[in-house]
Amino acid sequence: MDEFIKLLPSRQRRSLLKGLTNEQRILMEHVRQSRKENGGKPAPVKSHVRDMIVIPEMLGLNLQLHSGKEYVSIEIKPEMIGHFVGEFAITNQKVVHGTPGIGASRSSMYVPLKVDSTLVSFHVKMEVSPFSFGWSSGRALGVEGCSPTIHFR
Repeated sequence: MDEFIKLLPSRQRRSLLKGLTNEQRILMEHVRQSRKENGGKPAPVKSHVRDMIVIPEMLGLNLQLHSGKEYVSIEIKPEMIGHFVGEFAITNQKVVHGTPGIGASRSSMYVPLKVDSTLVSFHVKMEVSPFSFGWSSGRALGVEGCSPTIHFR
């Protein structure tokens, strides 16, 4: 273990030289017990200990680490050795901002409100002639673009 500790970065090395905390010792006992009971392939271990440093003894372990809201499943791989297990269970989510509401700021008075389409009625002027339906340019009606026309004959 001393040879392994010498290979770690200073923060992790100093932390392990001080010794494991009580919570970290309990986690390691659970890891050893789950590996012993299942014959090499350990059962998932639930834990809140985010400051535990991944050591070679934990390789292959399926750790369910608490992220503050839920347990995140982490499989310990060789690349994770020397890192804190808390680095692999993200505690915050990406913020997705919506549109500003009424009174959010002085500039929000110029932001159009969301309009419910069921409450808005549009008046459409149509040419009516018997028995035909089609699209014609709206220039005849004094409107730019295309407008639907219904012809009845």
